[in-house]
Amino acid sequence: ATVGPATYTMSETAKRLSEVETAKVSREQAKVVVRMVGMVYEDETRIAVLTARVDGRLDEIYVNFTGTRVQRGDPMVKIWSPTLITSQVELFEATRSSEPSKDVMVGAEEKLIQQGLTREQVAQIKKEGKPILYVTLRAPISGIVMKRMAVLGQFVKEGTEMYTINDLSHVWIKMDAYESDLPWIRYGQELLFTTPAVPGRQFKGKVLFIDPTLDAHTRSVKIRVAAENPEFLLKPGMFVTAELEAEIDATGKIIKSEWAGKYICPVHPRDDPSSEAGICPESKMPLKPASAYGYAQTDKPELPLVIPSAAPLITGKRAVVYVEVPGAERPTYELREVVLGPRAG
Repeated sequence: ATVGPATYTMSETAKRLSEVETAKVSREQAKVVVRMVGMVYEDETRIAVLTARVDGRLDEIYVNFTGTRVQRGDPMVKIWSPTLITSQVELFEATRSSEPSKDVMVGAEEKLIQQGLTREQVAQIKKEGKPILYVTLRAPISGIVMKRMAVLGQFVKEGTEMYTINDLSHVWIKMDAYESDLPWIRYGQELLFTTPAVPGRQFKGKVLFIDPTLDAHTRSVKIRVAAENPEFLLKPGMFVTAELEAEIDATGKIIKSEWAGKYICPVHPRDDPSSEAGICPESKMPLKPASAYGYAQTDKPELPLVIPSAAPLITGKRAVVYVEVPGAERPTYELREVVLGPRAG
C-alpha cells in the first residue's frame, strides 16, 4: 500500500559471498591537499621605469649595465637641461620678491619636483641660492635593473625611458589548477611550494588571483600566487611544485578560523584581517567580508556528511548509495539517490 524506495534483501550467506561492506555516515573533517605546478614570474605591481621628465643631455651614467641591484634613491644618471635651469631661476625670482607669495613659492617648488628633482634637491637649491646645472636623477624603487636604454651623451626628450627596474624581493607564481580542484581554492589561501633550483627549501605564498576563465584545451585555470623573495632565490622562469591544504564545511565553504566573520582587502590578503568594515590603508579600497570569497562565516561551522569514495555508484546522470536498513530480519539495503560534493582525499 505504501510506495517507498527500492530495497534489496539477501541471506547472510549471500552477504558473505558478495563481500558486502558498510560504513557509518558521519559528519567529519573533509580535508584535501591540492597539488599544482607552475612558474615564477615578475610581480607586475613592482615594476618602475625611470623616464626623462624634461629635455636634456645625459652627461654621466652611474648604472651602465643590466642586472645591477639598486636601492631607492640611488643615483642613476646626471642630466643637463635648459628647462630645469629655467625652472630654478623662476624659484629664485619668487624667493627674492619683496613680498614673496606662498602660493607662488609652492608652485615653483612643485614644478621642479614634477620635473624630476627631489625635495632635498629643491631645499639645497634654495639654501645655496644658485641653480644646479647638472641634476642627478635617482632610482624610483629598489630592485634589479632589467633594461638600460640610457647612453652617455644621449639627448633625451620628455618621456624617454632610460631604465626599467624590477623589485624581485616579491614575485608571482602562476600555476595551473584542474577544474576538479577549484572547489578547494580561494583567494587569500596560503600554500607551500618548492623548486628544484633550491632543494630542501620550502617557500610560502598566498593565492592572489583566480582566473575567471577556463582553458578549454588543458581543462585548467590559472592561479596567481604572491610570494616574498627577500634572498632573491626565486628567479623568474623557475619551475615550482605547490601544495595547498583546504577544508570545507557542510555548505562547501572553506574553513579558515582566523578569517571567520572578518573583513579583508580585495587585493592584499593579509594575516591580520579587520573585525570591522573600512578602507584598506594600502590599496585605498573598501574591505570586503571574507565570506564573499567563499569562507565560512563562523569559526565553528557544521562539518559535512562524509562517506567512502567507493560507496556511491555513479551512473552518469545520478549517484546512488545503498543504506542498510536497521532492525531487519535479513540483510536489507535501501537505494537512495544522493548529491555528491567534492571528493576529499
